[in-house]
Amino acid sequence: MRELGDRKFELEVLDITKDQGLFQRYFLRIPVIRLDGEDIFEVDQIALKEDCRKELKKLVESLT
Repeated sequence: MRELGDRKFELEVLDITKDQGLFQRYFLRIPVIRLDGEDIFEVDQIALKEDCRKELKKLVESLT
């Protein structure tokens, strides 16, 4: 279990190179954040880890 602010969530990191279907679907779109099976965030350019963290925090806060 991870925490972001006062929210707790589970984070699953997938290696898309291990699954041909995932690789074909996501190889140009990573990183992608999925929530309950729905893609809710992706980048259209190279992303920095901190940028992804900020976007994830915004998404988590918007769920309340």
